Amino acid sequence: MDFNVESLPYLFHIKFTDSWTHRSKGVFIDSDGIEYRYEDTNGWKSFYETNEIDFNRTLDFEVEAPPSISEVEIKPEVLFHNLSLCRKKKPFMLLSRIDKLMLSVEIIEGLMNSPMVYTNNEVVYDAPTTTYSLLVYDVANACYRQIHLNSTGYRNVQNNSVYTQRILQKFQKYRVS
Repeated sequence: MDFNVESLPYLFHIKFTDSWTHRSKGVFIDSDGIEYRYEDTNGWKSFYETNEIDFNRTLDFEVEAPPSISEVEIKPEVLFHNLSLCRKKKPFMLLSRIDKLMLSVEIIEGLMNSPMVYTNNEVVYDAPTTTYSLLVYDVANACYRQIHLNSTGYRNVQNNSVYTQRILQKFQKYRVS
């Protein structure tokens, strides 16, 4: 598979992590609905060499609001290497324009500039984590930026953008757990 930033300006990512084994599985979905599925990250290069953010493990449970979204930078060559290890699955039928993931600059900026908020006050220790995010190519910095949309597990947090729910609803049909 030949990947490049022009053909993959952004990807939707759903990641499930087991709390006991810390094994991950998930799916990347491009703007045409092509899925790149993985069940094991053996052979993967880490996305988070210096600045991983895990909202479920790093939150101070006494604080009323979660931290703001971190600027997680992912090198294209690392992302493309990991995508090459995934199982590619094309959509069953051509996606209509309404089903495609179409992101404007306004939507991306709205998501990047919105704070994360708790969706409830519950703390569930040893809970598996499911994270929904977007990986968006940043031309100026020659890297992908990870924009967190929603994370459930120890604490449930969500991007407070007006666009978050619409994007999450579009991808409810994709299951990884």
